[in-house]
Amino acid sequence: MCYGAYLFYLEDETSSINVAVYGRCGVPTVKDPDVEDGQRIELAATIQSPSHGGYYLSFQGVKVAREQEGVIQAVADRIVPLAE
Repeated sequence: MCYGAYLFYLEDETSSINVAVYGRCGVPTVKDPDVEDGQRIELAATIQSPSHGGYYLSFQGVKVAREQEGVIQAVADRIVPLAE
């Protein structure tokens, strides 16, 4: 069981992408998200584009991607808040 995982929607002037943040596995802990709505951040992430039965995270849990879905998401490696 992993705790504290969450998803958020990152957007800028050019595009947008869903971002998954992994939780801490095996450690039952509560952790506030690293981002807030409207906050400016720097994000280092791994881009995933599952197809042919690959898995992706959604607000409803892990789902299997089908060819026609074209799901692309980022998995956060590092999130740094930017000064206003």
